[in-house]
Amino acid sequence: ERQRLMFMKLLNMPMKPALPAKGLIGLEHASSDDIKSVAVRPRTLVPGPVEFETRGDITVLPLEGQCFIKRRPSDAEQSQLSDVVTSLESVYDLGASSPYIASPLFPGKRAQRDGVDFVRDSVDQTLWIALLVREPGEAIHEAVRHGLSRVSQGPVLINLGFEPRLAMAETEQLIEGTTTGAEHWLWQIPSKRKAEGGVPEYITLPPAEEDTTNGFRRRGVIRLLLPDEQDIGLPENDPDRDYEAGVGDRPPRIDDPEMAARLFTWLRLRPKQSAQSLAVSWAGINAVEIDQHRTKRNLVVGVSTGAADQQIQLPATSVDPESLIIEVTRSDGVFERWQRVDDLYAYGRDDKVFQLDCEAGVFAFGDGMHGAVPEAQARVRVVQMLSGGGAAGNLAAGNIAAIAQPRLACYQPVDTTGGWDGETLDAAEKRIPSQLRHSNRMVTEQDCADITWETPGLISSLGRVEVMPRFRPFQRQSDVPGVVTVMVIPRPQTLRAPHPRADRPLIQQVHDHLDARRVVGTELHVIGVEYVPISVSASIGIREGFTSDKIFADVENAIRTSLFPTPPGGREGGGWPLGQTVSNMEIEVAVARVTGVRAVFGVNVFAKSETGDWVLVPNQPGRQTRLIPMERWQLPEVLAVMIVENEPDAPETVTEPTAGDGASAVPIPVVPEVC
Repeated sequence: ERQRLMFMKLLNMPMKPALPAKGLIGLEHASSDDIKSVAVRPRTLVPGPVEFETRGDITVLPLEGQCFIKRRPSDAEQSQLSDVVTSLESVYDLGASSPYIASPLFPGKRAQRDGVDFVRDSVDQTLWIALLVREPGEAIHEAVRHGLSRVSQGPVLINLGFEPRLAMAETEQLIEGTTTGAEHWLWQIPSKRKAEGGVPEYITLPPAEEDTTNGFRRRGVIRLLLPDEQDIGLPENDPDRDYEAGVGDRPPRIDDPEMAARLFTWLRLRPKQSAQSLAVSWAGINAVEIDQHRTKRNLVVGVSTGAADQQIQLPATSVDPESLIIEVTRSDGVFERWQRVDDLYAYGRDDKVFQLDCEAGVFAFGDGMHGAVPEAQARVRVVQMLSGGGAAGNLAAGNIAAIAQPRLACYQPVDTTGGWDGETLDAAEKRIPSQLRHSNRMVTEQDCADITWETPGLISSLGRVEVMPRFRPFQRQSDVPGVVTVMVIPRPQTLRAPHPRADRPLIQQVHDHLDARRVVGTELHVIGVEYVPISVSASIGIREGFTSDKIFADVENAIRTSLFPTPPGGREGGGWPLGQTVSNMEIEVAVARVTGVRAVFGVNVFAKSETGDWVLVPNQPGRQTRLIPMERWQLPEVLAVMIVENEPDAPETVTEPTAGDGASAVPIPVVPEVC
């Protein structure tokens, strides 16, 4: 094995290191009597089954957060509450109303795996976060207000954690351009001023630093700058004091007296204009990102012998290259920083550089011709390094419950994900043929695909790569000399829609990797896929001994799998072919293969019209074939499946759940149960 490893090093093909798991935790004061903010530095230890560290700054405020939406009642609740709504409309003198139920989200401080689309499921397209003091009482409120005053503390930042329903972007089509982002949304807090009619005015909160959620497309933290406490208001919640509490643009009315007594103020997230969707699995305050790395600082790791090609072993393996800082003493004993580079042979004899093997945790100096050699007896120290990773860090929510800060408690609302054990020697050796063929340069179509799959940090993220030579995507031009377009699709988490879409960081990461390896003069584009929405209906017969519910589920899964964009989808398990026409006859074959299906009486396919309605695709002239053509850059996305039993033909209509935005109606709170 040592010989095989040495052979890989001679080929300049080090093995890929383990990747750390990452996640979010929420922090809160360990004692309810503690009402002072607590600052937590980056790289603070988070013990547990696997050790983690915090990734950013956070000041834990003496507040708790509870998310609410003004939930649209179900059909059964609408029927039950019809008389109540009619009475409320007369009380509030409203022409049109949108009754809502103030619904708390994320019970038990855990993420909801199916997520909540607060745009579609609410009457006001708004996510409300109640900020609560730990204990009720006027004295507690005043003490917290004083602690949040800029006079006593300076600018106050609040950390908001956000976990979207999908890890990757929901709907960013890079061919069409960005369709969603943080710039289209507003974070607001009520002020003490009121507009006409007693409705509270809201202060828009600017993000204080970089948004690690990338515009609500991925798990991360948003830091907002709060206004001074004397400008923060609390709209009236008690209907005995203000009968319009919870009506219209006011926060949802809280009918739990214990929670109402702890209300400090509200935060809300809403679109600047009308939005279509924003699904969230968890959101909360006092959140910070964590990763599986461990930090080491100020360690002397060796003494130079003055020889060429020196190699020094670091005190850990699977080292994060961006974090590593190496210093070497000069002749006067002062430590001097050396630079990490990818290839020593690209540098001269006096360049103070070193090369790192991340997986093995070994770094090497030059030979005096390519990179300088440290002087004999010079000490070499690590100023800082992060290391670690592995699949053991992929923990289910609730497994982390402590942090190395005695004043704070910790909870884990979401799973930690992304941990990978690193490349095996067998897998690394399989890369040798492609590496020798392309020599890290994109010349052929296969070179481009191979190098894309080797993008650092995306080993476990990519689900499919397509190379389209001579295609310019933004103008949809084909046969353009000197142009190569690479389409990337992330690895999916589910077979159901929405299908995986590449987000901006993934696109940028792949582009940066390819751009350094393209042939001079090549016009390079990296894009995501454009999906064509379709729906499918089928009529089947079921064999004796099989239950209809299971067969319906298996048939739906077979339909979705056959048209899925990444493995195991498509005809041969590699995903539906790019630009391949969708045929009802091919779907019928997939349905017929399901165990328990006795017969297939028909399959229909539907496409979206210009008005957004589902339209049955007509038969081809003289044939029973219905076709949905795809362009070169398109793939199908199955949004709805309808299955019936023992009908002479498949249904000719399908429905997809939709919800209005309630923009023209006034939200009013209703109590679904009589106390």
